[in-house]
Amino acid sequence: ELNDQWRIDHYTGYVGQMKRAIEEDGVNVQVYTAWSLMDNFEWSSGYTERFGMIWVNMTDDTRSTYFKDSAKWFSELAKVRKLS
Repeated sequence: ELNDQWRIDHYTGYVGQMKRAIEEDGVNVQVYTAWSLMDNFEWSSGYTERFGMIWVNMTDDTRSTYFKDSAKWFSELAKVRKLS
């Protein structure tokens, strides 16, 4: 569950296309954020689908959290502000 390379690939492509739109087409992007930072209650699916970059243990009363690989990747992207 913590190894979510597919999500890193998705964000790499998405942010890459946004960067292209800014540089090549002059699109004025002010802010971008990921759809869901933490696993949470999804209205149509309850707790069965996990969209977040942070895994939440829904069966633990303390709701322990763990960074998925995508959270580490996104954190680095935010820090260096450059796609690698």
